[in-house]
Amino acid sequence: MFRKDGTFVKEGIVSKDTKGVTVGGQFGAVSSWGSAWDIAFSNDAQQRFVFVADGHDKKVIVLQRDTLAQVGSVGSGGRLAGQFLAVGSIAADSRGNVYTGEQHHGKRVQKWVRR
Repeated sequence: MFRKDGTFVKEGIVSKDTKGVTVGGQFGAVSSWGSAWDIAFSNDAQQRFVFVADGHDKKVIVLQRDTLAQVGSVGSGGRLAGQFLAVGSIAADSRGNVYTGEQHHGKRVQKWVRR
């Protein structure tokens, strides 16, 4: 976390033990390193939550923004609805819905509806 003037405030670590992997496939080898591939903030006025697209570990991690503590996660590895092969893009809309996009062999977008 940084202040608007660029001053460092604090950092949080997501999936500390995540290393990297190279996966072979039809289009050649693809490497992935680390767990935070993209982030998005919740749509509430305080932006209380940070959504982290963890492409390597195949899930979305939900952090409490002020403490950077993990408060939840969604998804798991796989090709079915609600699962990920390589979630690398994430965004939230004005209604609180979250959209995830997948790279590599996933090649899809999923919408997570706020209830």
